[in-house]
Amino acid sequence: MKKCYMSVFFVILAASLFLSPAFAQQKQLMFTTGAMGGGFYAIGGGMSAHISKAVKGVAVTAQSSGGVNENINRLDTGVADLALSSHWDAYQAFRGEGQFKKKFTNMSGLGILFKNWSEPYVLKSSGIKTFADLKGKRISVGAAGGSMHKFMSMYLQAHGIDPEKDVKLVYQERTARRRHGDCWHSHGGYH
Repeated sequence: MKKCYMSVFFVILAASLFLSPAFAQQKQLMFTTGAMGGGFYAIGGGMSAHISKAVKGVAVTAQSSGGVNENINRLDTGVADLALSSHWDAYQAFRGEGQFKKKFTNMSGLGILFKNWSEPYVLKSSGIKTFADLKGKRISVGAAGGSMHKFMSMYLQAHGIDPEKDVKLVYQERTARRRHGDCWHSHGGYH
């Protein structure tokens, strides 16, 4: 009889342990961010850490990426659960417009983190005063597939400059941009 009670006790103990929240399966999410050293990587890493701490049973891992295009593709294929994107890229991807040849409808916007501003910088000693002066120059624009090179390409086109033929776009992470370009493009946010 004692063996029977002990067996029942161990079955109940095992069941209660495996059914307790401590043994519950934790939900693992992947958050695709941006290039290491860039703003999206830092923001996504901070958001991942905060969500993991604040939401019980959820662990979020930040993953660096080649930029917004890769983030949108990761969401579409189910490789990522969360992603950062510029508003313009998400809009065009969802509608299958611009550079996106198909509609990326396997995503939903959660909100706007910040308003973007964007501007090119040059050294005073470069002699560059207008967009027209950029012809033949190297422009450092961040990661290929990221937002910065897309915005800079749109600005160049608006000023009659072909980004494929008239300038050399240099794809560098933030820390190397100034060393490798006559002009470098930056974009960020404000509250």
